[in-house]
Amino acid sequence: MKKNPLSNTSNKLQWFADARFGLFIHWGPYSVAGRGEWVMNRERMSLTSYQQECVEPWRAENYDPERWVALAKKTGMKYLVLTTRHHDGFCLWDTQTTTWNAKNMGPKKDLVRPFVDAVRNAGLGVGLYYSGADWSHLDYPGPFERDWPADWPDAKARDRFMTFCMIQMEELLTHYGKIDLIWFDGCIPKPFAGELLNRRIYELQPDILINNRNGEPCDFQVCEKRIQPCKGPWEACFQTSESWSWMRGQIRGKHPGDLLRSLLTCAKDGGNFLLNVGPQADGAITEQEEVVLAKIGEWMRHHGESVYGSERSPFSWNTQYLLTIRQPYIYLHLLRPIGPDLRVTDIANRVVEATWLHDGSPVDYLQQDGAITFRNLPEEFPITLGLVIALRIEGVPRPVVEYTRPEGAFWL
Repeated sequence: MKKNPLSNTSNKLQWFADARFGLFIHWGPYSVAGRGEWVMNRERMSLTSYQQECVEPWRAENYDPERWVALAKKTGMKYLVLTTRHHDGFCLWDTQTTTWNAKNMGPKKDLVRPFVDAVRNAGLGVGLYYSGADWSHLDYPGPFERDWPADWPDAKARDRFMTFCMIQMEELLTHYGKIDLIWFDGCIPKPFAGELLNRRIYELQPDILINNRNGEPCDFQVCEKRIQPCKGPWEACFQTSESWSWMRGQIRGKHPGDLLRSLLTCAKDGGNFLLNVGPQADGAITEQEEVVLAKIGEWMRHHGESVYGSERSPFSWNTQYLLTIRQPYIYLHLLRPIGPDLRVTDIANRVVEATWLHDGSPVDYLQQDGAITFRNLPEEFPITLGLVIALRIEGVPRPVVEYTRPEGAFWL
C-alpha cells in the first residue's frame, strides 16, 4: 500500500490502532421501507416511486445522535461511521449539488451536523461513509444492475459524475470541522478517479484516514462479513443482524458471544472490528440491537484493556481460548467455562504474574516443561461472555512453535 504523501502515516494511524472497536450505522430513507438498503435496486423502483414511498414519509422524528454516541461509548467503541450517502445517492447533509438531500426532502434538516457534533463532543472518532455509486444520478450507469455496472456510458458522463462527487466530498470535509475517517463503498465501475479524489481529501484534511475501496493512496484495508487479516492496518465490518439497515419483522440477530469472538479475532491479528446497527426510520436503535451491544459492553468494561491497542499476535489458533497481546502482557481469553484446569503450550516466555483482568485477583498456575497449567478455574463465570487472564511476561511474546507457513497460520 502506498503511503499518504501528505501526512505522517504512522502517527495518524495510532488512534485507529488504539481504538480497535467502532460502530457502523446504516440509516437513510431506505429505513422507511424496512426491506434493506438495496431496496431501490432490488425492487427496481423508479426515482419517483422511491421518493414517494421512502423519502417523503421519512421524518427521523426520534433522531438523537447523542443517544447513539452514548450507546457506542457504553459498548466500548471508540469511533462511529455514518452512511452520509448510500447507493441511492440520497445525501444526509445540506448539499448544494442536488435537491436529493435530507435538508430539502423528508426530515427537512441536515442530519450529518448533529451526528458529527455529538461524536466529537464525546471525544470519539468521527467517520463518514460515502458510496461512490448513485442510482439517482443521470450519469451513473445501471441503477438496476443486479450486481454492479461494468462500464460508464461515456467519458463525459464519468467526468461529470466525478466532479459531482468531488464537490460533495469537499462539502463534507470543509463544513463540519475535523473528520477522522472516510469509509468509501460502491466505487464501481472503474476507473473512478480514486487517486484524484483521495489526494484531494488529504489536501483538505491531511490527518484523515481513508479505506481502500476507492483505491490508492489509502490508509487501511477493509473486509466485509469476514475476517481477512492484512499486513498493514485493516478492519472487518459485521452486522448485528440479518441486514445492514433496519429490516421490518427481523427476529434473528447475531449472538453477542459470536460477535465478541469476532472482535477478539480481529484484535489478535492487529485489526479493527466495525460492528453495524441499523436504526429504524425514526432514528431509534432497536431493542434487539441495544441488548446485543449492552452484553458486549458489559464484557468490555471489565476486559477492554485486552483489546485496545492490541498488537499482532505470533500465536496460532486454539479452540479453547484466544490470545491477544499488548506488551508486556499476553491476555488469555476464556469465552466459556472449560473445566478446573487448562494446559497452555503456546507461550515460550516466562510468566511473571497471572491475574484475572476483571478484578485483579491472582490466578493459580504452574509453568514447567514448556507448558503453563492454570488450576482451580471457576465452574461458572461472573461475567456472561467470558473471562480474561492477564499474563505479565518477560521479553517479547514468543510462541513455543513458530508458524511453518510463510504467510502465517492457515487458520484464524
